[in-house]
Parts: sequence; C-alpha cells; structure tokens
Amino acid sequence: MTLFTLGMRMIEPDISPTNGRYEYRVWPRHSLSATSDLHRDWVLALAERRADIYLLGAHGMVDLVKLRDGTQLEIKQRGGDQLGLQFWQLALSQDFPLSVFALNRLAAAFGLPRALPQSAGLSAAHLVAALLWPINKVEARIVEKSRLLFGRGTSTAEITRVKLDNRSWMTVAVEDPDPVTAARMVASLDLAYLPNQSYGDFLRAGLLLNAE
Repeated sequence: MTLFTLGMRMIEPDISPTNGRYEYRVWPRHSLSATSDLHRDWVLALAERRADIYLLGAHGMVDLVKLRDGTQLEIKQRGGDQLGLQFWQLALSQDFPLSVFALNRLAAAFGLPRALPQSAGLSAAHLVAALLWPINKVEARIVEKSRLLFGRGTSTAEITRVKLDNRSWMTVAVEDPDPVTAARMVASLDLAYLPNQSYGDFLRAGLLLNAE
C-alpha cells in the first residue's frame, strides 16, 4: 500500500461496532461537479493506493466482506438505512492469523452450512482457497484503488479511481454518523440523482451482467 497523509490531519471514518455511519456512494459514467466541489470546499486529508479483495456471496447478502490491502479481514454489517442512505457498522476487523471467533463470524456472513477449518485463518491465501471451494459459492474480486479522502465538519467524502479486470471506474461517496447531515451533504454535491450502490452492490451487478 502507498499512503500519503497531508499535514497531521487523518480523518479516516470512525466506523466501529458502536459508531456506524450513513453512506451514499455513486458510480458515475461521466465527470461530476462534485469532484471539483470537494477539492474546492472540503479539506483534503488523505491520499492512498491499495488493492482490496472483496469476497462476495449470494445476491442479497447483508454483510460486506473484504481483505483490506490483502492483509486484514473486515466485515461490515448493514442495517437501519434512512433517507436513501445505507447504514454500515464495522462488525469485525482482524489481522491474520484469524481467531476462531473471526472464522465463525465469517461463515455466518456467508451463511455457510459448516464452520471453516482453523487452517483457513492462517493467511489471506488460505482463506480465499477455503471460501472458493465450489460448495461455498463465494466470488473473490481484486479491486485496485487510488483514493482521496476529504473532510467537512462531521462528514467525510471520497473520490476513488477503481481498477477491476483491466477496466476503470470512478466512485464518489459521502459518509456521516447523522443521516440528516449526510443527506444534506449528498444534496449539496448534487449526487442524489445517481443510484446509491455500495462496493458489494456494484461488484455483484457486474458479475450478474458478465453471467448473462
């Protein structure tokens, strides 16, 4: 991972089991005025490059599971959406080797019929191999990201260039712990006319299209 911090400001979203955030994420096919608005009116606090491995289960799966930079398991749980915003809480974040609790939580996220073997928690490679076993019906997608993170008040926003399967996209997102504030920021950036899609929504939609 390549990481740059600007000054001493670090405003990674405070998402924890007790501090969820409301998110609105769009995937535009053309340039947006929001990108220039963010550069002009918000504080640029973080720039980074990394590759995350998203683990996708059946359509309709509630949790969002990824291997952050290929080294850390993250499970985000969705629930309590408001005002067209998706509400996410970080249910689990753990480095390898994974605990039995983490493996059980992961199996529950995918609705697996049996527990994962403890050997699956030794490394990211072991875990992906265990999950991609045919009976589990789990897809792994490597997503390369070049991300700029901005802050304004309690809100954070990002502009991310995403590369997947030799194709590129841009995603813009706004987050805040308060849904009213988040909705106001979405409106001020003129994003509400585009559908709100999480990484999981976007990646699963691509898999469905490729299967047709």
